[in-house]
Amino acid sequence: AEITVTFDRKWQKDVLETWQHHHQSIQQQKEYLSQLDEKVAQGIELSTEEKFSRVELTELTLHQSEAAFEMMEKLYHEDTETALANYVYGRFLIERKNELGCALLEKSTQLNEFYCVKVYEMLYQFYDEKEDIFNAKKYQQLRQARVELEQHALSEREHVLLKDNFIAHELSEDVLNELLQQLSKYSNIQQVFLVQKEMKYLVHLPCYVLGFSLKKGFGKVDPEAI
Repeated sequence: AEITVTFDRKWQKDVLETWQHHHQSIQQQKEYLSQLDEKVAQGIELSTEEKFSRVELTELTLHQSEAAFEMMEKLYHEDTETALANYVYGRFLIERKNELGCALLEKSTQLNEFYCVKVYEMLYQFYDEKEDIFNAKKYQQLRQARVELEQHALSEREHVLLKDNFIAHELSEDVLNELLQQLSKYSNIQQVFLVQKEMKYLVHLPCYVLGFSLKKGFGKVDPEAI
Protein backbone atom coordinates (compact mmCIF):
# COMPACT_ATOMS: atom_id res chain seq x y z
CA ALA A 1 0.00 0.00 0.00
CA GLU A 2 2.84 2.39 0.83
CA ILE A 3 4.43 1.75 -2.57
CA THR A 4 1.09 2.44 -4.27
CA VAL A 5 0.63 5.71 -2.36
CA THR A 6 4.19 6.81 -3.15
CA PHE A 7 3.75 6.00 -6.84
CA ASP A 8 0.38 7.79 -6.89
CA ARG A 9 1.89 10.92 -5.34
CA LYS A 10 4.78 10.90 -7.82
CA TRP A 11 2.38 10.38 -10.74
CA GLN A 12 0.17 13.26 -9.58
CA LYS A 13 3.24 15.51 -9.12
CA ASP A 14 4.61 14.69 -12.59
CA VAL A 15 1.24 15.11 -14.28
CA LEU A 16 0.52 18.35 -12.41
CA GLU A 17 3.89 19.85 -13.37
CA THR A 18 3.37 18.83 -17.00
CA TRP A 19 -0.14 20.28 -17.02
CA GLN A 20 1.02 23.54 -15.39
CA HIS A 21 3.81 23.92 -17.94
CA HIS A 22 1.38 23.21 -20.78
CA HIS A 23 -1.17 25.67 -19.37
CA GLN A 24 1.47 28.38 -19.02
CA SER A 25 2.63 27.79 -22.59
CA ILE A 26 -0.94 28.01 -23.91
CA GLN A 27 -1.52 31.25 -22.02
CA GLN A 28 1.66 32.77 -23.47
CA GLN A 29 0.60 31.71 -26.97
CA LYS A 30 -2.84 33.26 -26.51
CA GLU A 31 -1.28 36.50 -25.28
CA TYR A 32 1.02 36.60 -28.30
CA LEU A 33 -1.92 35.94 -30.63
CA SER A 34 -3.84 38.79 -29.00
CA GLN A 35 -0.89 41.08 -29.66
CA LEU A 36 -0.85 40.04 -33.33
CA ASP A 37 -4.61 40.53 -33.66
CA GLU A 38 -4.27 43.97 -32.09
CA LYS A 39 -1.61 44.93 -34.63
CA VAL A 40 -3.90 43.86 -37.46
CA ALA A 41 -6.80 45.82 -35.95
CA GLN A 42 -4.57 48.90 -35.85
CA GLY A 43 -3.61 48.45 -39.50
CA ILE A 44 0.00 47.52 -38.71
CA GLU A 45 1.55 45.24 -41.32
CA LEU A 46 2.74 41.96 -39.83
CA SER A 47 6.03 40.37 -40.81
CA THR A 48 5.84 37.12 -42.78
CA GLU A 49 6.84 35.16 -39.67
CA GLU A 50 4.11 36.87 -37.64
CA LYS A 51 1.51 36.08 -40.30
CA PHE A 52 2.33 32.38 -40.20
CA SER A 53 2.36 32.44 -36.39
CA ARG A 54 -1.10 34.04 -36.39
CA VAL A 55 -2.43 31.28 -38.64
CA GLU A 56 -0.89 28.54 -36.50
CA LEU A 57 -2.02 29.98 -33.16
CA THR A 58 -5.53 30.67 -34.40
CA GLU A 59 -5.83 27.01 -35.33
CA LEU A 60 -4.02 25.45 -32.35
CA THR A 61 -4.88 27.67 -29.38
CA LEU A 62 -8.30 29.01 -30.36
CA HIS A 63 -9.28 25.87 -32.30
CA GLN A 64 -10.73 28.07 -35.04
CA SER A 65 -9.78 25.97 -38.03
CA GLU A 66 -11.91 27.81 -40.59
CA ALA A 67 -10.64 31.23 -39.53
CA ALA A 68 -7.07 29.94 -39.77
CA PHE A 69 -7.81 28.45 -43.19
CA GLU A 70 -9.12 31.79 -44.49
CA MET A 71 -6.01 33.57 -43.18
CA MET A 72 -3.77 30.98 -44.79
CA GLU A 73 -5.59 31.18 -48.11
CA LYS A 74 -4.95 34.93 -48.21
CA LEU A 75 -1.35 34.48 -47.11
CA TYR A 76 -0.73 31.86 -49.79
CA HIS A 77 -2.00 34.14 -52.57
CA GLU A 78 0.31 36.90 -51.34
CA ASP A 79 3.31 34.68 -52.15
CA THR A 80 2.79 31.42 -53.97
CA GLU A 81 6.51 30.68 -54.33
CA THR A 82 7.57 29.94 -50.77
CA ALA A 83 7.87 26.39 -49.46
CA LEU A 84 6.11 27.14 -46.18
CA ALA A 85 3.09 28.80 -47.85
CA ASN A 86 2.64 25.84 -50.21
CA TYR A 87 3.10 23.37 -47.38
CA VAL A 88 0.69 24.92 -44.89
CA TYR A 89 -2.00 25.82 -47.43
CA GLY A 90 -1.64 22.40 -49.06
CA ARG A 91 -2.10 20.74 -45.67
CA PHE A 92 -5.24 22.77 -45.02
CA LEU A 93 -6.63 21.73 -48.40
CA ILE A 94 -6.06 17.99 -48.09
CA GLU A 95 -7.48 18.06 -44.56
CA ARG A 96 -10.63 19.29 -46.31
CA LYS A 97 -10.35 16.41 -48.79
CA ASN A 98 -9.41 18.85 -51.55
CA GLU A 99 -6.99 17.12 -53.91
CA LEU A 100 -5.62 20.48 -55.11
CA GLY A 101 -3.58 20.45 -51.93
CA CYS A 102 -1.54 17.50 -53.21
CA ALA A 103 0.08 19.61 -55.93
CA LEU A 104 0.90 22.36 -53.44
CA LEU A 105 2.51 19.90 -51.07
CA GLU A 106 4.56 18.47 -53.93
CA LYS A 107 5.63 22.01 -54.86
CA SER A 108 6.76 22.66 -51.29
CA THR A 109 9.21 19.75 -51.61
CA GLN A 110 10.61 21.26 -54.80
CA LEU A 111 11.17 24.58 -53.02
CA ASN A 112 12.62 22.95 -49.91
CA GLU A 113 13.63 19.31 -50.08
CA PHE A 114 13.49 18.93 -46.30
CA TYR A 115 9.71 19.03 -46.45
CA CYS A 116 9.79 15.68 -48.27
CA VAL A 117 9.38 13.33 -45.31
CA LYS A 118 6.42 15.21 -43.82
CA VAL A 119 4.78 15.74 -47.20
CA TYR A 120 5.15 12.14 -48.34
CA GLU A 121 3.68 10.95 -45.03
CA MET A 122 0.66 13.24 -45.45
CA LEU A 123 0.13 12.23 -49.05
CA TYR A 124 0.41 8.55 -48.13
CA GLN A 125 -2.30 9.00 -45.50
CA PHE A 126 -4.45 11.04 -47.89
CA TYR A 127 -4.42 8.39 -50.61
CA ASP A 128 -4.63 5.53 -48.13
CA GLU A 129 -7.88 6.96 -46.75
CA LYS A 130 -9.17 7.23 -50.32
CA GLU A 131 -8.18 3.58 -50.83
CA ASP A 132 -6.00 4.66 -53.75
CA ILE A 133 -3.52 1.82 -53.33
CA PHE A 134 -1.22 2.86 -56.19
CA ASN A 135 -0.57 6.41 -54.93
CA ALA A 136 -0.55 5.37 -51.29
CA LYS A 137 2.21 2.85 -51.98
CA LYS A 138 4.06 5.38 -54.15
CA TYR A 139 4.29 7.96 -51.35
CA GLN A 140 5.05 5.33 -48.74
CA GLN A 141 8.05 4.24 -50.80
CA LEU A 142 9.12 7.83 -51.48
CA ARG A 143 9.00 8.60 -47.77
CA GLN A 144 11.07 5.55 -46.87
CA ALA A 145 13.67 6.36 -49.53
CA ARG A 146 13.94 9.96 -48.35
CA VAL A 147 14.27 8.95 -44.70
CA GLU A 148 17.11 6.60 -45.58
CA LEU A 149 18.79 9.27 -47.72
CA GLU A 150 18.70 11.83 -44.91
CA GLN A 151 19.97 9.27 -42.41
CA HIS A 152 22.93 8.42 -44.64
CA ALA A 153 23.63 12.12 -45.25
CA LEU A 154 23.56 12.88 -41.53
CA SER A 155 25.72 9.89 -40.68
CA GLU A 156 28.53 10.79 -43.09
CA ARG A 157 28.55 14.38 -41.78
CA GLU A 158 28.83 13.41 -38.12
CA HIS A 159 32.48 12.34 -38.21
CA VAL A 160 35.73 13.38 -39.87
CA LEU A 161 38.26 10.60 -40.42
CA LEU A 162 41.76 10.50 -41.90
CA LYS A 163 40.53 8.16 -44.63
CA ASP A 164 37.94 10.71 -45.81
CA ASN A 165 38.46 12.54 -49.09
CA PHE A 166 38.66 16.32 -49.00
CA ILE A 167 38.31 18.97 -51.68
CA ALA A 168 38.74 22.74 -51.88
CA HIS A 169 36.25 24.75 -49.83
CA GLU A 170 35.11 26.84 -52.84
CA LEU A 171 33.77 29.64 -50.65
CA SER A 172 33.40 33.06 -52.21
CA GLU A 173 35.96 35.70 -51.29
CA ASP A 174 33.34 37.68 -49.34
CA VAL A 175 32.28 34.70 -47.24
CA LEU A 176 35.89 33.70 -46.65
CA ASN A 177 36.82 37.21 -45.52
CA GLU A 178 33.87 37.22 -43.13
CA LEU A 179 35.00 33.92 -41.63
CA LEU A 180 38.59 35.15 -41.27
CA GLN A 181 37.33 38.28 -39.58
CA GLN A 182 35.50 36.15 -37.03
CA LEU A 183 38.58 34.02 -36.42
CA SER A 184 40.85 37.06 -36.07
CA LYS A 185 39.21 37.74 -32.69
CA TYR A 186 41.16 34.80 -31.28
CA SER A 187 44.81 35.79 -30.95
CA ASN A 188 45.85 32.29 -29.86
CA ILE A 189 45.06 30.74 -33.27
CA GLN A 190 48.20 30.23 -35.35
CA GLN A 191 46.95 28.55 -38.53
CA VAL A 192 43.54 27.77 -40.00
CA PHE A 193 42.66 24.97 -42.42
CA LEU A 194 39.36 24.88 -44.29
CA VAL A 195 38.21 22.20 -46.73
CA GLN A 196 35.09 20.38 -47.83
CA LYS A 197 34.56 16.75 -46.98
CA GLU A 198 33.62 14.85 -50.12
CA MET A 199 30.04 13.60 -49.80
CA LYS A 200 28.17 10.61 -51.25
CA TYR A 201 24.70 11.75 -50.16
CA LEU A 202 23.05 15.15 -50.76
CA VAL A 203 26.26 16.23 -52.45
CA HIS A 204 24.80 19.65 -53.26
CA LEU A 205 24.88 20.45 -49.53
CA PRO A 206 28.55 20.98 -48.67
CA CYS A 207 30.13 19.77 -45.45
CA TYR A 208 32.89 22.13 -44.39
CA VAL A 209 35.72 21.03 -42.12
CA LEU A 210 37.54 23.74 -40.17
CA GLY A 211 40.78 22.95 -38.39
CA PHE A 212 43.25 25.17 -36.62
CA SER A 213 46.48 25.07 -34.66
CA LEU A 214 47.25 27.12 -31.56
CA LYS A 215 50.28 29.17 -30.74
CA LYS A 216 52.56 27.64 -28.12
CA GLY A 217 51.57 28.34 -24.56
CA PHE A 218 47.89 28.96 -25.33
CA GLY A 219 45.01 26.85 -24.15
CA LYS A 220 41.87 25.80 -25.95
CA VAL A 221 39.46 27.75 -28.16
CA ASP A 222 35.77 27.38 -27.43
CA PRO A 223 34.32 26.12 -30.77
CA GLU A 224 30.88 27.51 -29.88
CA ALA A 225 32.32 30.99 -29.66
CA ILE A 226 33.51 30.95 -33.28
